[in-house]
Amino acid sequence: MTVAITNSVPWSQYDEKQTIDTRQPSGFNIDLWQNMAEDLRLCSQWQYNQDMKQVILSVNTNKADVGLVNFPASNVLQLGLQTATVKDYTTSHIVKKVLSDLTSSLSWKILWIVILALLVSSFIRWVVDRFQPQDFRRFTRSFIRDLPGVTWWNVNLIIGWEGVDTSRGLALFFDLVWHILGMVLFGAMLSILTVSFSLAASGNQIHKQEDVDGKTVAVIKDSNHIKHYLKQRDPNTEFIEVDNLKQGFELLETFKIDALVHNSVQLKNFFDDHYGNGQANIRLLPKVINYQQYGIIIDPNNAYKEAIVDLLAKYNKAQGLDISLIESLSNKWGITLETESFGDI
Repeated sequence: MTVAITNSVPWSQYDEKQTIDTRQPSGFNIDLWQNMAEDLRLCSQWQYNQDMKQVILSVNTNKADVGLVNFPASNVLQLGLQTATVKDYTTSHIVKKVLSDLTSSLSWKILWIVILALLVSSFIRWVVDRFQPQDFRRFTRSFIRDLPGVTWWNVNLIIGWEGVDTSRGLALFFDLVWHILGMVLFGAMLSILTVSFSLAASGNQIHKQEDVDGKTVAVIKDSNHIKHYLKQRDPNTEFIEVDNLKQGFELLETFKIDALVHNSVQLKNFFDDHYGNGQANIRLLPKVINYQQYGIIIDPNNAYKEAIVDLLAKYNKAQGLDISLIESLSNKWGITLETESFGDI
């Protein structure tokens, strides 16, 4: 039989740069068909096509006897996906996470505004000090010479209060207002830090597909099918495009993204090669984002149709204490299939 396939990781994959004679295709569909060919004692040869549509067309036009195809369980055309995410944080990772969040929130513009506000408040405090009785004045020199002292006084008032014993009149009123305002701002800052540390300490709670919704996700460039699928689930999901998996994992390590979503087989291979020792602060979730279905395209009048249907039913059943062939191949290639029933082929 002539078997039509196309390059579709991890279903059927091969090096397109090699000549047809030297290609050695592999994948779920390839392994499945080789088991069928052996059981049916068939000789077969591969026919390579540009895409899934051409595979179907080859069978419809009798250029191939059988076509091996795969379809997503939903209407979205995409591969089986797997998610890599940051695992439980250590204390150092928590601190790095919080500092990273604070750094990303700050800017030079905000910093200059804070400095300017402190200088203005220092000048006002220096001026109102002139309205105090002589015995209660704290700043008796020029503003430039008193600037370090009056600035430090204002900073101290944020967390402490000495105005009752050291200030009178307008100076006392200013100290009181500044102290209350400082305590409010200081309390807000502590609340933000507390929330930041609590969120960081809880780790990245991505344990299933739904947890990715609305997060910041890295994808390989040109992975429009992944972005389309995740955007359908939650329009608030943000994407960062990377050139390769190495860049994606670097973003995970520096807490700049919540998850890296990619083809399950390629992601698992990269993870095993670079993080398989378990020492990295990365976790690979054994989940797929979208379920997949496979199919065999064949002419209804083909003499082997019924035999192939029977074999598929057999392959889907457990053999004694061993798992079924379909489940075994699914585990091998990192695919989650819907295999409850088989319809017409």
